[in-house]
Order: sequence, then structure tokens, then C-alpha cells
Amino acid sequence: MDNKDKDIEVKTIEVETDQPVGKSREPKKVTFELDIEKSLKWILIFFIALAAAIYGYKAISNLSISNPFAPKNNIAVLDLSLLRKEFNKNLANGTEPDVASKEFTTYFRKLMAVYRQNDYVVVDSSLVYSIPDSVKIVTYVDSDVLNGQLKSNHLVESAGEGSN
Repeated sequence: MDNKDKDIEVKTIEVETDQPVGKSREPKKVTFELDIEKSLKWILIFFIALAAAIYGYKAISNLSISNPFAPKNNIAVLDLSLLRKEFNKNLANGTEPDVASKEFTTYFRKLMAVYRQNDYVVVDSSLVYSIPDSVKIVTYVDSDVLNGQLKSNHLVESAGEGSN
């Protein structure tokens, strides 16, 4: 082994350079440029999209998409005491109480037949706690108008009798 080491000669050459030989650490420079106009534009676009998404969600959640062929629910509230008072006001003054009661029963059957024909659910006002604006309140309907509506729907015969 000694012979082999002696055969190899190492020559050293000196080189004159401005840069160091081998690995050297150079500090890397990172620049962060912020364009205020461009960033404000993206922030504005983000908030507009966010507002559109919020209002769109509210609008879609408030939409009631219903089947157009499904039956529509109509509700009417009946104040029976007020209806009876209005009926008695429009009745002749000399009418006996028994006759007035029978006439009111006939009138009431006709009125309910009209509401049934128009697909209304009639609810007693004493059972109702609050009445929204979309609910129709049953008030007095003139007997002639009521008979006219029943005649146009061919319900006069069945409404005046004891059928429901």
C-alpha cells in the first residue's frame, strides 16, 4: 500500500478569482409587491359575490314552489254572532223569532254551500287566535247575491234543504 501512495502526486494550483470556490451562501431577496388598486378590486368583487349569495339564498328560501295542480287551501274565518246580527238587521222587523231562526238556518246553509263550492275551509272565530291578512273573514252576504251564486252553480235545491 505504501508504494501506491507514493506513486500518486497531488498538485495544487492556485487560481486567482473574485468569487469564492465551493458552496457559498448568498442571501436571497424576496420581494412582496402589493398593488392596492388590484387588491381593493378583488376585495370588492368578493363582497359583492358574498352579498349576492346571501340575498339569493334568502330569496330562494322564501320562494314557495308548489304544484300548480295541487288543490289550493283557502281559509275563511266565521264570526257567527256578527253574522247573525247582520242577518237580523237585514231581516224585516215584524218577523217572528222562530221564522227568523229557520230563515237564518237556510241562509247559513246557502252561505256554507257557496264557500264549499269555492273550496274554502271555514273556521269559527272563537277558535282562532290570530288572523293573517291572507285569510278571508266571513261577513254578511246579501241573500239575493247568495242565491245568484248558488243558481249559477246549480246548488239552490241542495243548499236550502238539510243536506251538507
